Amino acid sequence: MWTRSITLTLLIGAALLNGSAFAEKAAPQSAIEASTANVTLPRTDGGSLLARGCVGCQAVALQLDASSRFFVGKQEVSLAELNTFLADGVTRGLTIMYDQKAHTITRIVIHAELPKGTHK
Repeated sequence: MWTRSITLTLLIGAALLNGSAFAEKAAPQSAIEASTANVTLPRTDGGSLLARGCVGCQAVALQLDASSRFFVGKQEVSLAELNTFLADGVTRGLTIMYDQKAHTITRIVIHAELPKGTHK
């Protein structure tokens, strides 16, 4: 009986330690819904942008880094391909996901579909 209690205590302790270790590794993420009409996306790696989560909300300065990823719909694209796609000037919805602590952009998703044959 006592062996079970010790085993259970050790298992709970291990789970708590793993949970806190995971929490330190997992950066808190946030997202901003916007449109291409009110956000100018960076043209180059390392570029930055200002975005607001709502009217009246404070703008957040966000930075691209080497791990930033870009999507048109479900299709991953390069930053150059993203900017080429948006060059037509059509207003599209987008989601910017970022690391709250580092203020680095993790993903930008344009709510659209690439035309057939425009991506590998």
